[in-house]
Amino acid sequence: MPAVNPDDSSAAERLRRAAAAVSVPANVRTAWNRVPPEPAPGQIWRATWGPVAELLLILDLTESRVRVLPVTLDVDYADDAAVIAPPAASPVVTTLVIWTGLVRELPLPVLDRCAGTVGDDWSSLASLRRAIEAGKATPGAPIVGANDPREEYKARLDDNFDILAEADWVPSGTGRLPALLTSAHLGPSQLAKLLEDPQKALALLRGIAAASEDDARRLSTVLQEPIDEILGANPAPPSDLVARLSRPARRWQVRQLAAAQHLSEVEAWRTAAYGGWALAARQTGNTSEPAWDERLDQYFHAVLDE
Repeated sequence: MPAVNPDDSSAAERLRRAAAAVSVPANVRTAWNRVPPEPAPGQIWRATWGPVAELLLILDLTESRVRVLPVTLDVDYADDAAVIAPPAASPVVTTLVIWTGLVRELPLPVLDRCAGTVGDDWSSLASLRRAIEAGKATPGAPIVGANDPREEYKARLDDNFDILAEADWVPSGTGRLPALLTSAHLGPSQLAKLLEDPQKALALLRGIAAASEDDARRLSTVLQEPIDEILGANPAPPSDLVARLSRPARRWQVRQLAAAQHLSEVEAWRTAAYGGWALAARQTGNTSEPAWDERLDQYFHAVLDE
């Protein structure tokens, strides 16, 4: 492995230099900037959550999770548990390091942008092993001790994928809030006056909206419950709605909502979930199973003025 200049050993700096050296084909720019496709095995994605951003290769997936391998561009940091794939294998036509020793399972919402698809020779653990056996790819050099800078690089990569693995926007709650409001004899008119929002009051009583911290503060004295208890009594959105809203194509709309309403991304996801749920309840009532994609299309069209 080449010697590492101590003034130049930041993994982030090395990644920036490697990325700067890449000439991205027009088809990849188009894929990167369009609404993301449905995830599929063999695709290269960027995953993001908070300050973390990493590339990955999808091995397989379920309705809500993806099994992946980390991907980096920094060949000098590959160890013998990583596969160095040539530019011909990469949709961005540059050498990729595929970390076969760091298989991870991630929640679907972390997927951000798709860079394209690798060939069949690189789309599974078995095919990557065969590529090495056939001489189409090579492993990195073994790590030779605790002072090897690749040890820190790999640990940082592993830590970032730990953060991605724990990502979650879905609110959890007992759903007891409507019962608490009813037990305190708060009907629609009294609750609307207390919250100064008739529409929100009705949605809370129907169990299709969540109380905000400000709502909980106003309700605390009347319900004689701590603010945290009130927030913990919020309802959780329907699982089918959560599944549809967690698709990568919806994340783009969630981000637009966050920018438009000055929310964090997680807050925007939850706002969209409750907004789409309330819209479905108004249109179909609580007895029919809504077509969630259609309701979400209507919701985002309304709030983003698309």
